[in-house]
Amino acid sequence: MYRWKGLKCRLDMGMEPSVTFSWIHNNRTVTVSDNYKIRSKRRGSVLNIRGLPETAGVYTCLAHSLAGSDQEETTLYVHGSVDSVCSPRAG
Repeated sequence: MYRWKGLKCRLDMGMEPSVTFSWIHNNRTVTVSDNYKIRSKRRGSVLNIRGLPETAGVYTCLAHSLAGSDQEETTLYVHGSVDSVCSPRAG
């Protein structure tokens, strides 16, 4: 819980100058927020995700260029509980 996890989406070959990357989480476009950070360059994109119950799920990276498009999908599981993170320590 609350740890950051990075998902990487990279091109296998070359550097396409007009490639754009986008990220989808459970069929919704991911935008930069307190729970998401996105860094994209010509060769790939990294999505950093804060581990919360609402950020668990299926993530898809979409790459588009003049040559075509492709996508890759993965699932993020978040383990732990809010109670164990937020409970006061005894002692």
